Amino acid sequence: MEVTTDAGRPAAPVNLTLELIGAGIKALWEAPAGAGETLSYTLYRRSGTTLTDLTGLTPVQRNIVADGQGRLGYIDTHPDKDQAVYAVTAVDSVGNESPPSEAHYLNIDLLPVATLQVRQEDQNPPQIEWSHTGGNIAGYQLYLDDQTTPLTAGLMTGTSYSDNRYNGERRRYRVVAQDTLGIDSIARSVTLPMISAVLSPQSQLKRGVMNRLDYQVKNSDSHPLNGLRLQVEIAGSTYSSAPFNLTPGETRSIPVIVGGADTLPEMVNLTQRLQHTAATGERAEVVRNQALITVPTPCP
Repeated sequence: MEVTTDAGRPAAPVNLTLELIGAGIKALWEAPAGAGETLSYTLYRRSGTTLTDLTGLTPVQRNIVADGQGRLGYIDTHPDKDQAVYAVTAVDSVGNESPPSEAHYLNIDLLPVATLQVRQEDQNPPQIEWSHTGGNIAGYQLYLDDQTTPLTAGLMTGTSYSDNRYNGERRRYRVVAQDTLGIDSIARSVTLPMISAVLSPQSQLKRGVMNRLDYQVKNSDSHPLNGLRLQVEIAGSTYSSAPFNLTPGETRSIPVIVGGADTLPEMVNLTQRLQHTAATGERAEVVRNQALITVPTPCP
């Protein structure tokens, strides 16, 4: 009878990454450098943010091998927010287990903020607002453009901010959620572009008929803007243009069809909202208010 022994332990796997997906947490890694033998892998998790000692831990999964494309990984379909740090080991054919890989932490509550929008009205500073659906959040950091220093000195516990340093230029805001262990989420950003809409002097709001209000909409930004929409609110009713796009520096006439009710007073407040919605859902809104004289419809 021949017995095979192996006194050496494999080296630890490398380049472990974690990703939160719809099915759970996807862990991917690579085989140890120079591994010349067939190895299987064991995935572990525990509480805290580090994992160096496997004593007493129950594996998430044993005997993991590469898939048909040679990729090494496993999806933990039942992640536990209280056991959010992962590491993986390599196991050779006779059961020798490597030291754990570098551990990685992923808070399953620590998603990017769920909604994000910026609104700039008249001469007021931009208001940035966001929401978050996860728990265990200590607060938020807000950054401007690519700056690494947040706009506030400490962690914000609220979900809004007024940018009093705004001076009319293009602004990109990045919001990062931070959990109670000091771990940051992926940043989510929204851009307030340099756009404007001016009502044509020839446009009239006549009472008792439908009206066409023409706006000169200008993109003073250096970036193209897709998915724009112009909304007009008069006396509690909101009217909207068709969606449109603007290239950098482009000015275009955008019509909005609005109703002129017989009951409108001689002077009304008109609110225009120039909205830019990104493909990923973030929204920027430039709002202007003005008084507008209504015109009686001539008798036939």
